[in-house]
Amino acid sequence: MTVWHRLTATLMLLGFCGCTMAELKDVPKTIWGSSTRVLEQARANAITKTYDRGYWDCFKAAEKVVKRQGYVLFQKDEVRGFMVVMGIPGAVDTTEVGVFFVDLNDHQTRMELSSLSTNAKRLLAKDLFHGMNIALGLAPPDKETNFLKGEFNNFITPEALVAVIQQDGFSVPSTGSGSAIDSLNTFLGNRKFYDEWKVKRGKNVNLPKKAKDLININNKNDDQIRALNRLILEATYPANCPKQQEQKPVQGGSVQKQ
Repeated sequence: MTVWHRLTATLMLLGFCGCTMAELKDVPKTIWGSSTRVLEQARANAITKTYDRGYWDCFKAAEKVVKRQGYVLFQKDEVRGFMVVMGIPGAVDTTEVGVFFVDLNDHQTRMELSSLSTNAKRLLAKDLFHGMNIALGLAPPDKETNFLKGEFNNFITPEALVAVIQQDGFSVPSTGSGSAIDSLNTFLGNRKFYDEWKVKRGKNVNLPKKAKDLININNKNDDQIRALNRLILEATYPANCPKQQEQKPVQGGSVQKQ
């Protein structure tokens, strides 16, 4: 039974029982997945990080990171100070991770990540805290060229991009996770791709100046190879490959160690 089926069935049952609106206020805590109550109980083993920023700055920054990463913001409560996040790559899509915000004072907020899955909690902590550092201006924007889940949608999918690359005779490696995004990100490290692309597709594609500048660099490092390959894919498959957007961090602030 899906979440929405459970929700519908629960609301119908409550209606038959004649529950009042006052009695309905705590319904979400028991019908949303494993419930926020379970996630609250798991906070004893939470992964935590304290930021030298106010509550609202942290909450809004976290929302932006969740959206950019393409996670599912399953539930949020700005007053109670929590989010429930799902759809974390590397974990089962329906695994829930609670993100709790503790207002320590006007200039400090502690974030606590709790879940019944240690793996999901750690995976989210890695990307969420890193994205928070960038969003709050505590770290420079990523030079990373990896594809992110949030860059794709119902019309531009990672599976479709893999398919068109393979149709042109390029080999996209499969990964243990079975994720098309993981396969694409592994493919970005292919040092032979430009030479193969030049022969098979290069005559019909106009690359941007940034890509041409990278081509002229001798002894490219891994980051330069990945950046070049990403630009080639964007130029070669504009209908299937999302264009990477540069992040603009907010300036100022510092972070406390966990």
